Amino acid sequence: MAGRYSEILGRALKLYNEIPYQYIADSPTIRFYTDWSVFDKYRVSEAQYPCEDTAEGEYDLVISGGCVRSRGRSGVRVKPVVRSDLDSLDPDSPLFKLVRIEDSKIYAMHVAGYSAGAIIYIDKDLDEPLRIKIAGGSLHGHLAQHVSIVVGEGVYAKIQIATEPAENALRTTVEEITLMPGARLEISNILRNSPRAPSFHASHYLLLEGSEVMSGLSAIAGNMSRIQQRAVVEGRGARHMAFGAAMGGGENRVHYIENAVVRGRDSRAVLNVRGIAADSARTVVQAFAIQEEESFGSGTNVEAATLTIGRGALAVTLPMLEVRCGDVVEARHAASQAILDVDVMTYLRSRGLSIYEAVKLMTYDYIVEPFQDLPEWMVPDLVNNIYNELDKIDFESLKIL
Repeated sequence: MAGRYSEILGRALKLYNEIPYQYIADSPTIRFYTDWSVFDKYRVSEAQYPCEDTAEGEYDLVISGGCVRSRGRSGVRVKPVVRSDLDSLDPDSPLFKLVRIEDSKIYAMHVAGYSAGAIIYIDKDLDEPLRIKIAGGSLHGHLAQHVSIVVGEGVYAKIQIATEPAENALRTTVEEITLMPGARLEISNILRNSPRAPSFHASHYLLLEGSEVMSGLSAIAGNMSRIQQRAVVEGRGARHMAFGAAMGGGENRVHYIENAVVRGRDSRAVLNVRGIAADSARTVVQAFAIQEEESFGSGTNVEAATLTIGRGALAVTLPMLEVRCGDVVEARHAASQAILDVDVMTYLRSRGLSIYEAVKLMTYDYIVEPFQDLPEWMVPDLVNNIYNELDKIDFESLKIL
């Protein structure tokens, strides 16, 4: 493997054996919410993961195991990239440009173990979403899948990414998304994780002048799921709006983080995250924004909330805001933690509803709330991903009343 990518993979493998998943400086308040010991049961893969069959359906791009399949879309250029293709990439390609492998052992593991992915250039407006499916992971081992997307200058794009559970593999998935000046993106991430294996998902955004992102994320926890989205709002007048929800049921665990670094003048970031913990699950949601010294006239609004269903569940809320600029127009943050209202539950039971029916009725608005500001095409799938998961919970045994 020649050139830049040979050097990157070699450096990543070296760092994987040397650095921790998190540094002490990460703050003791958040350091142990992700149980990294589960990840240590897997070793980095240095070979391409096998291909796995999956139904393509209406998807424009399918990454399944170590293989990539795509079909043409007007205004979209897709370059499939499996591990053996890395030596042929242009050194200036966007792959790994937004990822800092020295930040964490998990990033080093992902890059060193890269198996399959794609580089996508969106050059024209998309009225219908570009649909991407990420699947595979039936074999034990490490499966690293990656998508790098560039939305062209002034282009309006829609993207939906559906990630299926990797039943037996540790899956690491990374999305890198660059918005050129004036670009607008609506993106939906729907994640389902396996109760038998840990998973890591990261989305990295770079917003240049006048660009805008509307992001929705809906996640079901697995054995130990770490989910993090980070936006660097670099350009003047850029706007990043992120709305998400994560749910843990059974004994599953999830640590979901939304992060924005605001640098551009007159730019804005809104982070609104929700978490649900049911049965014996552990759900941690964190929203963190920084307004840098140069972000004159910028605004941030950070909200995080959790809902606990059942006495054995644990939900943690962590909103944080750091303002380094003395001239901003908005800097807000809020947090809430709630359990199901017993009085409302008792009333609904008295009206003939079962515990199951009452819980679903009481949680529906809570699930919908973070998504209500998103475009209509995104909302049903984001809501149903979590709402339908409630069907798997035995509410009678949770001793809610």
